[in-house]
Amino acid sequence: MREMRAGAVAVGIMCAVVLAACGGSSATPSPTPTAEPTVTATATAPTATPTPSRDAIVAEVSQAYLAYWDAYADAVLHLDITRVERFASGAELEGIREEIETLRADGIAARIRVEHDFDVISINEASAVIVDEYVNNSFVVDAKTLAPEEAEGPGDVIKDTILLERVDGRWVVTRGAREPAEPR
Repeated sequence: MREMRAGAVAVGIMCAVVLAACGGSSATPSPTPTAEPTVTATATAPTATPTPSRDAIVAEVSQAYLAYWDAYADAVLHLDITRVERFASGAELEGIREEIETLRADGIAARIRVEHDFDVISINEASAVIVDEYVNNSFVVDAKTLAPEEAEGPGDVIKDTILLERVDGRWVVTRGAREPAEPR
């Protein structure tokens, strides 16, 4: 395209020179043609979005997992599924929904008290697996008063294997499997 324009400008200049040489009695000089401005395009390599390191993804997944637990604890204490919907989906969210309905039907809620000991055992950009062997000291409370504030939990050691998936740019718990509790 640029070569065609340069050729057209050259032909135009030649015609102007010929006409001026042949032409009549015009006292006004013909305007001197100016060259077409040149545009220089510099190609730059697209910048690659850096891939987060494994440690960064593990930290992100760990933070999301603990946030899930906070939201879960809030949901079963207040018997409100909406408090955990941003942190769980699929089978996990449905299981929590059923748990809340059972608690509500029994007129109780749950105050979650756990001591986590987890590892991220598998991870990529889209999914992660966590194994958490935690001590469960959770207890039931009155659904209306949320009392008592403190009580002694069972102290069972529970081992869960949890799947987190990246959904809409954030990590959510989608399923879990539980091994039988071991008394402390």
